[in-house]
Amino acid sequence: TTLIGVQVTPSFTGANITNTATFRSTASLSGPNLSDVSTTANLPVIRPRPTISKTVSPTTVAAGQTVTFTLTANNTTGNPAGYDTILIDCLPNGVTFLADVTLPAGVTRDAPTPGTGTGAGQNGCATTTHLIQYNLGTIQPNTPIVIQFSGTVDPSAGGLQTYANTARVVTSTLDNGLRDS
Repeated sequence: TTLIGVQVTPSFTGANITNTATFRSTASLSGPNLSDVSTTANLPVIRPRPTISKTVSPTTVAAGQTVTFTLTANNTTGNPAGYDTILIDCLPNGVTFLADVTLPAGVTRDAPTPGTGTGAGQNGCATTTHLIQYNLGTIQPNTPIVIQFSGTVDPSAGGLQTYANTARVVTSTLDNGLRDS
């Protein structure tokens, strides 16, 4: 028996991995070559399936007015817990972070920082935004975590100006401090 460990890459999006092993010999001790022998195993891949929803209140504001963002992170029922989970909100320039309104026990927030871009080695927020990162820890299936924070719309904002505010949840299948999704 030979045991081989494998790691599923974070970019894998399927539900199963099929692995085929083949024994092949080109020589035998006495007689003809042995026939190939193969076997296949299917490995179901399970991982957290984080979701996020976001609302803002009020939905229409005047320059200088305060708004409240409500973010709800969840993990889809039937999937394993997500570890080392973070919620990332890319707050657009023109809206300034004020304060946390609701911060559940055990959740922490890093200091807001300017977005550095969305490519490799960058913080995931465009350069025209500010990164607001919440450290959620472990997120169990069907156990929503609700966070609220307030911000102020730029006092010089023009009429009918629109601000795009995006957020996402990143989690891991391993309780080891490393994120894999």
